[in-house]
Amino acid sequence: MRLLFLSSAIVLAFAAFGNLFAAEPWVRVDSGSLAWLRAIHFPDARNGWIGGSDGILLRSTDGGVQWSKATSPTANDIRDVFFSSPKRGWILAEAGPFGSSGVSTELFETADGGDSWSPIAIESGPERFVRIVPGFNGGIVFIVGEMGTILAPTTDQSRFIRTRFSSKALLMAGQMTSQSHGTIVGGNGTILYTEDAGGTWMPASVPASRSRFNSVFYVDTKLGWAVGAKGRIFSTQDGGKKWQDVSPGVDSDLNDVYFVDFKTGFAAGDDGVVLRTNDGGITWVREMTSMNRRFERIGFNGTSAFLVGFGGIILTDRSARSRQKPD
Repeated sequence: MRLLFLSSAIVLAFAAFGNLFAAEPWVRVDSGSLAWLRAIHFPDARNGWIGGSDGILLRSTDGGVQWSKATSPTANDIRDVFFSSPKRGWILAEAGPFGSSGVSTELFETADGGDSWSPIAIESGPERFVRIVPGFNGGIVFIVGEMGTILAPTTDQSRFIRTRFSSKALLMAGQMTSQSHGTIVGGNGTILYTEDAGGTWMPASVPASRSRFNSVFYVDTKLGWAVGAKGRIFSTQDGGKKWQDVSPGVDSDLNDVYFVDFKTGFAAGDDGVVLRTNDGGITWVREMTSMNRRFERIGFNGTSAFLVGFGGIILTDRSARSRQKPD
């Protein structure tokens, strides 16, 4: 099913005075921590992982109802966590200004569901890396970071080596939509796309903007969204070659975007901002969260959506799919 995009009709829907926000669907979940939570991932409906500052690593085995501290392989800030299955996963951590072994980033892998972690070698260099880009069928395709640099695994997967683009922008996120097609977004309005599994990356056609894009999400190989600074939301219908500005009119930075299906999506960011669409991005409604915190990432376990952010915050919306408008 292909969503009908009416870009001229995209608005941020606010209710009248006295009911300024949509009814509050988000419920706080105890994290047991005040850490800055930066990443969340569910490999299946029950197993969830959250990573954050000072090496905090949280785990849930009941779909996010309860979270407990797990053994972490690092005391550095965890920037991302990704599991391709309940057993196999990776942690990306940011080391000190001049990390041991001459690297500023750490990468760890588990093959036993987090019971033990092993470091993965990374080519030395000053750039820091912020987000894992999973492969279309699992594993890591590359990791994005500073100065237009990505980390990519060697053929034997034993270490990761650096590749630098001509752009020097901070690369913030990416997604592969097939074995060969993918998109990377970042600072200075950067959106790049590949059609040959990352062999070459080409600049997309993007309306004049130097805003930083923080996240990108596709619901299929063609239809996607990128969000970023000053409430920017851009959309594509051709797999990332051409983008249009469909920003709904908020001023706060948006840090992540996630669609649970073709109709229902979320964008979250600074100042407690959470936006929701029930019609495939035609309209966006700001949802009440009762807090003015920075939300970093959005997670989904198949039925419930989650937000994580500054101050150990975990929020969940257990009706993530049930509040759709009828067709």
